[in-house]
Amino acid sequence: MIAVRIRFTAGRYHATIWGKHVNEAIPEWPPSPWRLLRALIATWKRKTTWVEEKKVREIISKLLEPPYFKLPRASVGHSRHYMPWSKQWAKQRDQSRTMVIDTFVVVNPEDYLEIYWPNQILSEDQQNILEELLKRLSYLGRTESWCEASLIKERRDLIVKDSGLVDEATGEVVAPVRPYTGKLSEDEELVEVLVPSREIDPKAPLNEEHPLLVRTGILREKEGRIDPPGSKWVLYVRNKECFTPQLKSEPLTTDIKPIKVVRYKFHSTVPPRITETLELAYLARIAAMGIYGGKEKRRSPILSGKGEDGKPLKGHTHAFYFITDEDRDGKADHLTIYSPNGFDMEHQKALLQMKKLYPRKEGADIYLLLLGMAEDPDELKRCPIFMESMVWYSSTPYLLTRHPKLARDGSWKVKDLPEGIQILIPEKITPHPSKEHLLTHYGILPDMSKIQVDGPLDQILLEMERRGLPKPEKITLYPSWFLGNRPHRWLEFRRYRRGRPDPPIGIPYGFKLHFSEPIKGPIALGHACHYGMGLFLPEL
Repeated sequence: MIAVRIRFTAGRYHATIWGKHVNEAIPEWPPSPWRLLRALIATWKRKTTWVEEKKVREIISKLLEPPYFKLPRASVGHSRHYMPWSKQWAKQRDQSRTMVIDTFVVVNPEDYLEIYWPNQILSEDQQNILEELLKRLSYLGRTESWCEASLIKERRDLIVKDSGLVDEATGEVVAPVRPYTGKLSEDEELVEVLVPSREIDPKAPLNEEHPLLVRTGILREKEGRIDPPGSKWVLYVRNKECFTPQLKSEPLTTDIKPIKVVRYKFHSTVPPRITETLELAYLARIAAMGIYGGKEKRRSPILSGKGEDGKPLKGHTHAFYFITDEDRDGKADHLTIYSPNGFDMEHQKALLQMKKLYPRKEGADIYLLLLGMAEDPDELKRCPIFMESMVWYSSTPYLLTRHPKLARDGSWKVKDLPEGIQILIPEKITPHPSKEHLLTHYGILPDMSKIQVDGPLDQILLEMERRGLPKPEKITLYPSWFLGNRPHRWLEFRRYRRGRPDPPIGIPYGFKLHFSEPIKGPIALGHACHYGMGLFLPEL
């Protein structure tokens, strides 16, 4: 027995039945043996010329009998395009645009078409040659029909019955598509398939005069016929539902992993400035809570950061609303909503429906383009918030969570600077007039020996310790944020929300943190860190 397996890697088989016009939209299924033999000879002539012609003719002679087929599940598709049909198209370009319907068979790229010749046997040498030809067969039909073909070497005892080719041991019908022998069931139909005739001379040279290599132009113009010599039409039996799409239902799984990150891109006629981070994050929170709440006005501790009693949640496991300017043009361009504990399915549905932010009267509407969701922040390799770096700088201002401590006489309460931390002063200290003024602003004595209790430096170090972040080796005071080389004051950022509690002290600060080893984000510290304040980005 000879058996061949073919897989259409693009999931399509493009071929028109011999003698039919392409616009009749009748696909060839199963593929005709005539077409397969022509393809094998063409492969030999172009890719395996070292094989003797005599050996190829011997193999072709073994494949002349009508084979049996096992067809994969399939459906029919088509494309429509316009092309010049007239041979004088160059002169009549505008008049020669003809619509062509390209009908094709759609299959699963992982499924195989199997072809069997049960009464033929190949020698070991012939098997090796046929396997080499099949390995180099790159398409079957038109060139869009990419394929992988191979020889089936598994031995099975198959016998011919009225229902097709049957496994003698199990009774399974292996190849039900068969030549018609007079018996047809209710769910089967007949189709004509072009096969080679056994009258083809096995010793005839494989040249242009060979029946399998004759060109259609020569047939029609010189011989006045359509069907090639040495061929015949054979009635085959196939299933009536061979082109009916098979619907596959799978049970819904309730084991849905929580999503931790949702990313959006802003689009607006008037792009919002990054200095409006606090307001934008607040608007995003309102939009998410409104969609989730719906008509039932459900409450979400994850989105709101408040428990059922209305009190703020402890810890930082609820949602962060990060606003970033990732192209460094001073305009906010991305919204990233992140929750360490993740969002369940109901929250995911609500976040998927977020399409727009509604600023107050003075602002233009901001549209949200969903970029994606991620179970693990590591999946977002291009998002700077979740990258890994040894140096992190303030992207938005750090706001204090407590008042710096003073003695009764108004002087600072001080403490020693923690060991192992070096304070660095940048070259540009704008807007401060001197380094001493800058150090004092950050709660550091001019000689850097002590720091103010609950001063800016003390608070950020304490908060990093409470969040489980390692102690930085160096801290650079970062008095300004930059657009290009131009410094801007942190005071340009909005730091107060209308009708909401103010920070203990509204003075903004910036830092650059230097660690001894790479640290993975996000790093968001200080007052309103869930609203985009105190966000640090990696220095790449």
